[in-house]
Amino acid sequence: RRTNPPGLGLQGLSGLSNQQQCLLALVLTAKNQSAAISLPSIRWRATWKSKTRYLSSEALWDLAPWAAAAAEGLLPPLVDATPTANVTNHRLWLTHQDYVRRLR
Repeated sequence: RRTNPPGLGLQGLSGLSNQQQCLLALVLTAKNQSAAISLPSIRWRATWKSKTRYLSSEALWDLAPWAAAAAEGLLPPLVDATPTANVTNHRLWLTHQDYVRRLR
């Protein structure tokens, strides 16, 4: 699995919170399909306005807790591999909206 290039965030959905919401939807999608997530495909916009500057997840987050949770089956594994499928940011946004609606 991966997000649509070049990274998380789409047009107005590009702030950190919106990117985190897209990541949550990617996690839900990957868990539902028993898929791993391609770590190189999860890139974060440097600023909400930026369309060319992205940061890797490794540069922003400590990924050791994720790896531990993945080993217990709580999260999908992050793999350093070429993605085999795309999930658009628009699809991720819709998945997140559906998740929130079901929580209410």
